[in-house]
Amino acid sequence: MAELCEVNFRLVRRRSSVPRARALLRAKLGEWRAGEAPADVGELVLSELVTNALRVAVPGTG
Repeated sequence: MAELCEVNFRLVRRRSSVPRARALLRAKLGEWRAGEAPADVGELVLSELVTNALRVAVPGTG
């Protein structure tokens, strides 16, 4: 059975957080020796998630 790994980080709500999130993920997956294919897929998924989060209004702010 594979070992479960977890990482948490906070990002500022701005466009520059998208590449920052990708860089943080790529660095962590590199530490874990995850390989290029999982890093590429993870980077794409995370990029979409962060981008979508930036597009949605924050509840209670408008």
